[in-house]
This record gives sequence, structure tokens and C-alpha cells, in this order.
Amino acid sequence: MRTFEDQPDRQVVDLQLALKRLGGDEAMLRELIEIFLRETPDWMTRLEWAINQGDTDEVFRRAHDIKGSTHVFAAAAAVEAAQSLEQMGRIADLDGADEAFGVLQAELVWVRQALQSFS
Repeated sequence: MRTFEDQPDRQVVDLQLALKRLGGDEAMLRELIEIFLRETPDWMTRLEWAINQGDTDEVFRRAHDIKGSTHVFAAAAAVEAAQSLEQMGRIADLDGADEAFGVLQAELVWVRQALQSFS
């Protein structure tokens, strides 16, 4: 399995931009990282359930939440992956959702590793 350390040139998150977005509040950034790391597994479980159930409204909501959370950390690839699922939920067409979920899941592994190395 590839790890974050294996590809140091891959910018998964931009914590300087995240810190700027938070007005330089490093304590807030650390708190948001803790929340993200703690809650991500549940968010992904709920998203996967919604995809499996064909619940497009729930897919939209869960993907939207994940998109917003990853945006805080300027995690562009994860934001894009979540946005893809959000759009599928919005238009009520989950064709390709399993593949999109896999992409998001992989990106979140990278994001979590990057954030764990910061905290």
C-alpha cells in the first residue's frame, strides 16, 4: 500500500491555506482535524449505505458534507471526488457511483494520512 510518505511531492492538503481560511487560528485547525479524523469513517459508511440503497437525496447530503469538510483543508482531489458524488445525488443518477465512491475512499486515505502527520 502506498503511503503519504512514499509520495512527498503529492500535495494532498494545503494546511497553510486552511490556516489562512481560519484566520490563522491554529487551535481551530487542530480541532477541525480531530473532528475530521474521528468522523470520516462514519460519513463514508453512511455514504456507502446511501449508494447501496439508491437513496440519491442521502448521497447528495453525505457527499456535500464530505466535500465541505475536505474543502476546509484545501484537499482538492478529495473535494473533486466528493463533488462528483454530490452531483450524482443532485441529478438522481447513481450510475458510476460505486466507482466514484472508490475514488473518494482512496483520496480520503491520503487526506487522513496528511492530517495525521500534522496533528
